[in-house]
Formats: sequence, structure tokens, C-alpha cells
Amino acid sequence: MVTPLRIASMLCSTLAVVFLACAGASLLGTTHVGDAPGAFRTQVEAASFGSKVSGGGLRVPVSVINQTGGPVRIVGATSICGASGCLSMADVLPRELAPGKNVIEVDVRTGQVGDYDQSITLYTDWEARPRLIVRVTGQIIAESGLPAMTGDSHEQEPAIMRRSQ
Repeated sequence: MVTPLRIASMLCSTLAVVFLACAGASLLGTTHVGDAPGAFRTQVEAASFGSKVSGGGLRVPVSVINQTGGPVRIVGATSICGASGCLSMADVLPRELAPGKNVIEVDVRTGQVGDYDQSITLYTDWEARPRLIVRVTGQIIAESGLPAMTGDSHEQEPAIMRRSQ
């Protein structure tokens, strides 16, 4: 038998399901700060140099996609050195990122044999996203016929490099 209490209970259950479905759809369509019109929407593509001999240096291209519709400048960058080697920005700063795909270059100095995984921070003049992280990975190998590099290397704090605008 259907009672008024049972009808009210079914109605509340149905409304709760509809409310949750609407709330979920609303959350999926929410505009985040980084997606707001004119916000600095970027994509920094993964960079890897494959396998390189220990003790060498190389330049690694990194793709940065600027989806802001206007230019953004890189005004500074960190550099880092550790047991696996060093990583720093190769391009002269400030460096303008035009709308669309840009290629920047970073300098890698390989160190101790093993996995290489270093990141640096790029500082931009765009208030909505003042920092971009650039990660570079690879494998450092010993030169054929030579023993692998060993020894104590101490990781250093990143140094901020800024050039006048």
C-alpha cells in the first residue's frame, strides 16, 4: 500500500539523486583559475635525452605551449647541480613565449652514472602562473672500457638567475 509517507520518501530520494547528478555535472564543468579566459594555460612537455656518457654536456629542447592568446616572458630560472649532474636554462633571458608551441633549450651536464632526473623552475611575467616546472630525465652511462664514476657529490640549493628586462 502506498502511503503519503512512502510517497514523500520516494520523492526525497529522487530529488537527492537529481541534485547529486546536477552537482557532479557542475563540478565537471567548473572553470579553474588556470582555465579562466586570459589565464596562462601552458603545457610543458616531458624532456628526455635518452642515454649519454657521464661527464658530457648537451642541450635538450623542451616544448612549452602557450595557450594564453598573447606573449608571456620567461624572466628568470633556477639551476641545480647534484650527483647526477647539472641542469640550467640555456636560452638568454628574458625569453618571450609567443602564443602556441615554443621550444626552449636547457643545458645538461651529466655526472654520476645512473638515472638522471632534475627539474628547474622558470619564472614568468604572467601573474596567473608565475612559475613553470621543467623536468628533464635520462640515463647516464659509463664510457665503454672505463669504470663507472663514483664519489661523494652533494646536492646544492638552486640558484636563481635573473637578468634585467
